[in-house]
Amino acid sequence: MLFLFLQVSAFSQYCAPQYAASCQGPSPYTADFINNFSTSGGITNITNNNSGCNFQTNNFIYYSNQTVTATQGCSFNVSMQCGPEFQQGFAIWVDWNADNDYSDAGELVYSSPSAGYQTFTGTVQVPATATPGIKRMRVRCSFATVPSNPCTLQGGFTAYGEVEEYNVEVVSGDAGAVQVSDQTICAGTSTQITATAQGIIRWYLNQTSTTQIALGPTFTTPVLNQTTTYWVQATFGPCTTPRVPVTITVIPPFTVTVSASQNPVCAGTPFTLTATAAGSGLTYNWSPANDIISTLQNTATASIPANTAFTVTATDARCIGTGTLIVNANQVYR
Repeated sequence: MLFLFLQVSAFSQYCAPQYAASCQGPSPYTADFINNFSTSGGITNITNNNSGCNFQTNNFIYYSNQTVTATQGCSFNVSMQCGPEFQQGFAIWVDWNADNDYSDAGELVYSSPSAGYQTFTGTVQVPATATPGIKRMRVRCSFATVPSNPCTLQGGFTAYGEVEEYNVEVVSGDAGAVQVSDQTICAGTSTQITATAQGIIRWYLNQTSTTQIALGPTFTTPVLNQTTTYWVQATFGPCTTPRVPVTITVIPPFTVTVSASQNPVCAGTPFTLTATAAGSGLTYNWSPANDIISTLQNTATASIPANTAFTVTATDARCIGTGTLIVNANQVYR
């Protein structure tokens, strides 16, 4: 009883397809079913091959866990084939407006050119006006003829066949847009840019170039000495997003000046070095390290036995700068 209730409830919203016999009967005269169905070119796709007859009431089965995902205004490809015993014609409907029927204009999305044993292929166009969300898709086959109605028994050869239903997930066209952020780097360095989008991401030198410079979500720039703009777009299935610019702003290394508390100094006598640079949050690295006694932020205490060239490197989150000072040492004689 529970089994019968579930079968009836499956049709409580959508019409039950009508057939005169099971899609696989006890005799060789009923073997009318969709054996292979798949999609391609979607963001996600359906693969349901070698399924045979579903043996369900009304020859109907809903594969609720199989979904093809496509973007508003884009399309996906369909492929279908019957079993080896009896040739079938095919038709596909999608309930784009989610009103629980397949009778609205534009909801018949594919009809095979004929009945046959061969693999039939086609393209389903997602209306740009289809609202995002899950839509039902009905695939119907009929013996020796192309079905023209998603529900009723049309007489003659259409008395034999099968129906499979799947999901079509429509996603917003905005969801497919490329997301990427500008960066600022120091002259003479490179950087890695990361973009996110559905599908395959491609990088270009300008808005109209046909030659991609990188493929994938990340692109490592060459060493840059001037501000440069790259362009990135994504393709998913037959759809391509608009190209989006990403600008790498290149700033020159900042200037670092170095001074000493005294110069010249007496050899072996401690003195103080001070680095001055524009910027905040800087870190400093002094060399030669053997002559540095201690450091505190932008200052260092040093002692030298002879004339010495000191170099300090100042670094922030984006850039570096260097400064050099030669400190002369006077020898002490006793």
